[in-house]
Amino acid sequence: MSEAGMHYKSGFREALLQAISKNTFDFLAVVRVSDLKFVFVNEKGAKLFGYENDNDLLNMFAPDLRKKVPDKRALKAIDKEINLKGYYFDEIEYITRDRTFFWGHTQHSSFTADGEEYRLLQIEKIDRARAAELSLLKEKQRFGALMDYASIGVIIIDKQLRIVLMNSCTLRMSGYTKKELAGKKIEILIPARFQEKYKLHLADYFKNPGNEARGSGMDLYAVKKDGTEFPAEITLGNFKTDKESFAILFISDISIRKKDENEIRKLNAELELKVKERTDELDITISQLEKQVIETEKAKEELVQITQFQKVVLDSSGAMIIATDSDGTINLFNQAAEILLGYKADEIIGTQNPSIYHDEVPDLIICDIMMPVLDGFGVLHLLQKNPTTKNKPFIFLTAKSEHNDFRKGMDLGADDYITKPFTGTELLTAVESRLKKIEVLTEGVNEGLKGMQKLMEVSSKDFMQDLTNDRNTNVYKKKQLIYSEHNRPTSLFYVQKGKVKTYKTNENGKALVLGLYNEGEFLGHIALLEDCNYHETAVAIEDTVLAIIPKEDFDLLINNSHEISRKFIQLLAQNISEKENQLLGMAYNSLRKKVADALLTLCKKYNTNNAEKFQIEITRENLASIAGTATESLIRTLGDFKDENLISIRESVITILNAKKLETLVN
Repeated sequence: MSEAGMHYKSGFREALLQAISKNTFDFLAVVRVSDLKFVFVNEKGAKLFGYENDNDLLNMFAPDLRKKVPDKRALKAIDKEINLKGYYFDEIEYITRDRTFFWGHTQHSSFTADGEEYRLLQIEKIDRARAAELSLLKEKQRFGALMDYASIGVIIIDKQLRIVLMNSCTLRMSGYTKKELAGKKIEILIPARFQEKYKLHLADYFKNPGNEARGSGMDLYAVKKDGTEFPAEITLGNFKTDKESFAILFISDISIRKKDENEIRKLNAELELKVKERTDELDITISQLEKQVIETEKAKEELVQITQFQKVVLDSSGAMIIATDSDGTINLFNQAAEILLGYKADEIIGTQNPSIYHDEVPDLIICDIMMPVLDGFGVLHLLQKNPTTKNKPFIFLTAKSEHNDFRKGMDLGADDYITKPFTGTELLTAVESRLKKIEVLTEGVNEGLKGMQKLMEVSSKDFMQDLTNDRNTNVYKKKQLIYSEHNRPTSLFYVQKGKVKTYKTNENGKALVLGLYNEGEFLGHIALLEDCNYHETAVAIEDTVLAIIPKEDFDLLINNSHEISRKFIQLLAQNISEKENQLLGMAYNSLRKKVADALLTLCKKYNTNNAEKFQIEITRENLASIAGTATESLIRTLGDFKDENLISIRESVITILNAKKLETLVN
């Protein structure tokens, strides 16, 4: 063929291809197999890739149009499939001249011309369809994640109450597999006695679904595969497709919440019983006080009568006799007193004038029992009526050694009793001991073991001194048991170093802290005083050293010294009102208030240095038992307090940053 003929034929083919592809294909091109370069591109295809002229793509390496250029191995795989099937289909992402991307359906087919092998490449742009498909895929993934990772059960049912879809949480709660629930009636998850009621409710919901969720807060019951039931809170929702309506059941297992509510009701009942008992005790105490008031008034009347009688009798006595009322005012001054002291009865009666007895108020009084007219018991009685002398140490001297005489003198308020004959050393020792005691009582006794020892050191009995010597101590590690509930007490414990907690546990093993003890405090005394078993368990919060006081020594101390027992009981009973306030708080305070009060209790107990920012290392379990709440609830509340800058938390160390705000939390 001549050159003109070949040119005509080539131009004709190109024009024909352009005409055919102009309105048919988004992109149509011919690629030479030997070098994979374009030898023909339609105008529409050139513009698809951002080129004004189709000639701009001629002799371009065809794979360069892809976003990801295939390697030689991939190109060989494409050639192999074309040679095997005669064509090749794929969805490929392409890149334009201005660096934008689009997806296209790609088709390769093979043909030969003039002994040269070519590929016919056709591309149809599918961006919008592909985007819609990807969007749908993402929505499915989001929906799947929402269903699978939801912390509550989600079930979708159709109008026939058949289960269409359920999430993983539903399977875990019920014990069924997906295959066992799919297509089953919802009754499979409803206890038999509630099935008709639930079915009617669901049927009514399909008739009148409304636009918002219904049933929120309904406490119902569900049944597991093994037949066990559990309380559940179920909320209903709905949606529609073109052809059908569906209901969505959101199911929460509220077993733990129900258990906590039962615990609170039980605590409330116990508190009401405790309040009633306290009220009854107060009524009895008030009644006793009223009775004592009546008896006191009666005794005053009798005293006036006795005083008048004494005046008549004692005016004839040769001994000086002076009588006073309970305030120390002189109301009897006999003739012997007038003669010996130089006062007239009219001048002195009605006054308070201790100088008529002594030039100075005595520090200590020693008196014989056997005296004429007015014996030692009468002298002690008169001195007790005078406010200046009633608290002065009083020692009896007597040859009487009967128990009744001793008891009578002690009941009247005597401090010591020395029997005749006695040595000078015995008398001086008794005087020294009494003077030391009055000095300590005047200054006030310190709390703790030192205060008790100081009182015992000045006691008039030698066995009191033995209680303070060679006291044994025990060392307890952190979390080590000190004594257990229901065990019999054998000792009184005194905290020399460390911290101790006492707690009770219920039948489910849930612990409630009753008391916290710091250095310088006693524990275990209640059971000793009541002579019963321990009501609580004691455990060391940290490494602790306790002084051990045997029960026998404790009983001896309490039973043989009125002053020491009174001081000691006041010292040990001072935390009763705190425990009552703690019980009231746990019963009626909100969760935030309970946790705040627990933190403040620790601060007041252990912040002995009054630090502005108090720190304490304590486990979450211990803090939860002090607050009287679940550990999970405590942890959430501590997180809230941390976010509000009320506290800071570093591992197990809690720092109180704003104690005032914790104290004023709204309940």
